[in-house]
Amino acid sequence: MSKNMMRRGASILAAVMIGVGGLTIGTGAAGAQGSSGSGSGDLLPDKVGQQLLAQCNPMDGFFPVLLLLPCWNPTEYETVEIGDFKVRYESPKSVKPQGYVNYSIYVSRNSESAGDAALTVTSVTHQPPKGFKFSDASIYDWDIPGTSRLSWTATSDPAIGAVTLTAPPEGWPMDKSIEFHFYYHAGDALDGADGDSAVKFTGTGVPPADDWQLTGHTRVETVSSLNGGSS
Repeated sequence: MSKNMMRRGASILAAVMIGVGGLTIGTGAAGAQGSSGSGSGDLLPDKVGQQLLAQCNPMDGFFPVLLLLPCWNPTEYETVEIGDFKVRYESPKSVKPQGYVNYSIYVSRNSESAGDAALTVTSVTHQPPKGFKFSDASIYDWDIPGTSRLSWTATSDPAIGAVTLTAPPEGWPMDKSIEFHFYYHAGDALDGADGDSAVKFTGTGVPPADDWQLTGHTRVETVSSLNGGSS
């Protein structure tokens, strides 16, 4: 038996013990609503899962039996439908101090939108956790023949650290989907802190939003948590 399968077996036992204790390891949008305080109680189950369970591997999809085994997903997801658009937000659950992280936003056509209607996205704004430093961004539309990377201009709100990517005057035309990536470095000052992130966008038929449309939560790991709880 391989070490990976042995670790998976131990993961099952760990999951059973967690279930008996009344804890559930969340892997989706539930964690995105976490509070902003350090050591918040609603994130405890996920911290336990990170320590006890093997990390989920996309290759497990090739072995259906492995999909039945519990694992820890390092990414959380939220999805919302707004007008003719569907937006998916993927954010990391945790990062090492000074770690480099990527937040991804995927904007696609709503399944009920008119397929022949001209749709454009005009801007996407991302609010990182407090203290995260913006590094770079990229935008891709894999449906445009001959090119995939789109042009944009970036502006930052110094008061809250939000970064907005704005399209050229004609907007980003969308056939099927466009993906946005925001890259940051976590800082030392947030060692052990929890931080919320958020997303909003504008496009055809979507008025400017005062509130965030999607949220996420990333914690900066302490040295003790990275060492499995030892100082």
